[in-house]
Amino acid sequence: MTMFVTGCDRGSTIPESDTSASQGSVPASDLKYSSMEEWQGALVQCMHDVGWTNVVEAEANWGIEDNSLTMEQRGAFKESLADCESQVGVAPVDLPLTDDEIRLVYSHWIKQKECLEGLGYEISDPPSEDTFVAQAKAHKVGADWNPFAEVHVVDEDPNEVFRQCPQMPPGM
Repeated sequence: MTMFVTGCDRGSTIPESDTSASQGSVPASDLKYSSMEEWQGALVQCMHDVGWTNVVEAEANWGIEDNSLTMEQRGAFKESLADCESQVGVAPVDLPLTDDEIRLVYSHWIKQKECLEGLGYEISDPPSEDTFVAQAKAHKVGADWNPFAEVHVVDEDPNEVFRQCPQMPPGM
């Protein structure tokens, strides 16, 4: 059984863009890691340290996965994961995005809409960029339009879909 755990995905949560802590975001002073790569690596290392040596970084959604888990191990795995997440700390993607970062995500998602459609997924039309930014800021937990929320991977490997159409722009 594959246990796939997604990490924080900045693409599905776009907090308000001021610099104070807001619902769904944390102050920068609470961060131990400056990039998602560092955070994800620390999470994997912690899981290895507590005995889950088959855990690897998933190539999609900043997650981790373990292809060797049995159904009986799921509860213990989840407990270890919660402990490790507590030790590793807050993911860098939980910081609020600036308006420019929200616009960068929007631009990237417009390109990824075409990528996803090329794979056969039907994706709705996006709002205008200004509407997207306003929605992201107003909701504090995400914009109303997210092409990846419309992808329901059933028969395909989700890692392959997200390898071909990355959810977040490089560096985020």
